[in-house]
Amino acid sequence: MSEPKGQYLLSIEPIPPKGVEPSQVACSEDNSPAYFVGSTAPNNVEQEVNPVTPPDQCIKTIAKQLVAGEQRELLVAIHGYNMSIGTYQQGEQPGAGVKGWYQDIWHHIAENGLDRSGLMLIGYRWPSERIRGEHTPPYGDDTLGAKIRSAQRALPKALKLVLIGAVALLVLLVAVALLTDWLRGAVLGTGGVALLIVAVMLLSIILTLFLLRIAGYFRDRYRANNFGVAELVELFRHLDRAILEATPEGRWKDAGADSVEAYWDNNRIKLSFIGHSMGSFVVTDTVRILSDVFDKHSIGNLALDGGAAKQPTREIGDVFSLERLVLVSPDIPAEAIISSRANFLRSSLRRFKEAYLFTNEGDMALKLASTAANYASFPASTRERGYRLGNVTVRIPEDSLDAQSHRYGIVNLMSLQKGDNSKASFLRYLY
Repeated sequence: MSEPKGQYLLSIEPIPPKGVEPSQVACSEDNSPAYFVGSTAPNNVEQEVNPVTPPDQCIKTIAKQLVAGEQRELLVAIHGYNMSIGTYQQGEQPGAGVKGWYQDIWHHIAENGLDRSGLMLIGYRWPSERIRGEHTPPYGDDTLGAKIRSAQRALPKALKLVLIGAVALLVLLVAVALLTDWLRGAVLGTGGVALLIVAVMLLSIILTLFLLRIAGYFRDRYRANNFGVAELVELFRHLDRAILEATPEGRWKDAGADSVEAYWDNNRIKLSFIGHSMGSFVVTDTVRILSDVFDKHSIGNLALDGGAAKQPTREIGDVFSLERLVLVSPDIPAEAIISSRANFLRSSLRRFKEAYLFTNEGDMALKLASTAANYASFPASTRERGYRLGNVTVRIPEDSLDAQSHRYGIVNLMSLQKGDNSKASFLRYLY
């Protein structure tokens, strides 16, 4: 008998192999170690959290599978902006959305036998909403019609008054202009044109705000930061505790350890991440929170270049150790990688054993939409500082010392110290 559903922060379910119906798999140690974990936060805070199956059993199962593995590694994949929850493959119908993507990742892992090496996959879904909209239970009605109705209800009173005033002014100007030739001339005069411009500008402002809300970029950013990150942190806190509880006493005693914590100090589970687009922000911010900020090795000094003195460990909690970080078209300011101030990206990079960045200069969605959306929010006075890390291209400027040998490619950053290595100069090497 299945447990009664309730309201929880997270929903956890096993990812079925392709060709297997989702209803035929359950959280069991005998099933393949691949899980879909989703935040249950609704698109709007007024909505009720939909009941889901209690996640406790799946957390215990995940912990037991990780404890039983010989070469333990946990891979967490995190999607980006504008992604629906989707569906797994159904018969000949391919999977869609994040569920389909995570199922494809696991299928690739299983095909190459990596699942038998102790690798586990967790596909994490933070509460993103699709621009074109769709109904996505149990995460709420995300259809375009629902978005429009919600945007109308949420419009502040001041903006409603502005909207009503602008529309009334336009209607009045048009009506008067159609009455008589004398009035038409007056309306089309200097005063009438000025009123027309004011009405159109006010309508444009309201329409722009309305479209930004429908596009959902800033709403996704808010949910990724305040729901997605916090609830992924909670998942690891619970997994850490569950793994300690699932470790047999005989195992750590046979290994000569004084306690279960001491045993895991020498047998830590490798923890790797793949973050795509806005999901890269979720990854890096989560790692920053999970890291022990009071670790003496992570304390440098308060100088702008004091971060160079930091030597934090890769250990997370009692059982995990950070292994690989893969950022794919990250929706992160490129400034973060060179900033001398503490930031979520540098805090993450210094903690992983390996880090990889995949970028595409031709990614128009990131280059145009993301930079345009961040124009009003990112604290920069120049266009270049608002560029995204997912669009960077390593190039050699004409006046570089080794410009004659190559124009594009990998640059040895140590060689830049021979000349101007200021941040402004370094930016030229990225774009």
